[in-house]
Amino acid sequence: MISISDTSLDDEISTLSEKLRQMKGQRARLSSYRAQTKAIFSPVTRVPPEILAEIFLCTLPPVSKSLGRFNVARSPWLLTQINSHWRAVALSTPSLWSQVVLGYNTMYSLPALDAQIQRAQNLKIYFYGGPRVTLTQGNSIRHTHMFQLLLRHSSRWEELSLGLTSDSALIPILNAHRGPFSSLKKLWINWHREGGELGDLQSIICFQSTISLVDVGIIDIPAALAIHQPQLTHLHLSRTSWDRQLGILKVARDVVEANLTFDRSERRPEIGEIIDLSHLRRLCVSPPDAMSYFKAPALEELAIWVEGSDSDIPTLLTSFFNLSACHLRSLRLSGSPSAHVTTMILQNLPIITELILICAIPHSREVDSLICRLATSKHTGGTMVAPQLRSLSFGFLSKNNLDYKLYLKMLDSRWRAEESRLENTALLVTGGLGPDLTTLYGLRALCDGGLNLVVLQGEKARNQIHAWLYSSPHLKTMDWMEW
Repeated sequence: MISISDTSLDDEISTLSEKLRQMKGQRARLSSYRAQTKAIFSPVTRVPPEILAEIFLCTLPPVSKSLGRFNVARSPWLLTQINSHWRAVALSTPSLWSQVVLGYNTMYSLPALDAQIQRAQNLKIYFYGGPRVTLTQGNSIRHTHMFQLLLRHSSRWEELSLGLTSDSALIPILNAHRGPFSSLKKLWINWHREGGELGDLQSIICFQSTISLVDVGIIDIPAALAIHQPQLTHLHLSRTSWDRQLGILKVARDVVEANLTFDRSERRPEIGEIIDLSHLRRLCVSPPDAMSYFKAPALEELAIWVEGSDSDIPTLLTSFFNLSACHLRSLRLSGSPSAHVTTMILQNLPIITELILICAIPHSREVDSLICRLATSKHTGGTMVAPQLRSLSFGFLSKNNLDYKLYLKMLDSRWRAEESRLENTALLVTGGLGPDLTTLYGLRALCDGGLNLVVLQGEKARNQIHAWLYSSPHLKTMDWMEW
């Protein structure tokens, strides 16, 4: 034993020593990382809870991103898993839990839904049924149970956006409900026609005594929707009959903002007594001849859908303004406005100080023609076209091939012209190529000279265009469902 070599023990000690050295180095690196991380989060821990709650609200996903599988790794659920302080703030902020989004393919458990309801104060519900072919029996039963759970708390509903199909079990459940909707302020209902008709169901009656409603959207509903209408201030009526829409307007005379889409192919009813919308300030309407049925003496902003064949629009607008005697300042032309019609409108209505052109079809020569007319300093009669315009903006809802060189030349000429009152401009491009570097440099120079300029692309541009047309996020969500 005394003569046995210690080499093997020395080797093992050396190996262990090297391993220990590596572990000490790893511990030092972890300690350094932990210290750096604590330094980052230390200021956050000192943020007052009310400020932290406001920050948390900014992390909520948009409705369109919440229609899939339920995910605890998303806000607000994720906020309860970071640390005890964040959890306490998240659980004590009811507005974090108020948004309930349930699509036809949403995997949401009843216990999770019940927990969210308990944590919320008022509820903003987005509940969408699906096409018959995609809504299995299991999904349908689960949807029914979830909706029944939500109905138990109907007095706390603040907003309801509902997508319906013919085979949806939600309609009879709603009509059978006797609980109050005492807090409901916004109601949006969209009908998916591919599923068929409503059969024997003639109306949706559960909301007829909801006097707190101020914002209503009715989209493509063949059945009657009974609502308490006099107090309504915001309306979105689309793809419903002329008689039904005009009937609502006759009662909802306190409406302040409206987006009205009538069926161009439907026979117009006889024009009887002109509806007086004395409080209406913002209006989007299609087709334009629908304005023959009402007047709006307080109207300040008007958006209309224009097709190339609508050559009578200047006459319609002049007649409407003579009847209404309103002080319109903003005009938004959407669709495919022609250069000739737009120029005539501006000449007939010199009170307009803001013009917004929204092109909803691929770029056409009419856009270039209109830009040329606006760019020419000396036009017909030796005067500038609409020199009173303080704001001039363009939006493109489809892929465009805008001549940015021509656009920049137009802006520059109006900005430099002595008689021009131009102060603000915006360029919104949702698809296709955005401005090239030369155009951007030119726009930057105009900004440096004092012109207020906004350039947006993609989703931000689309959101702003929706705002120009007084289109609600509820409608955008329904469009994203891709029935």
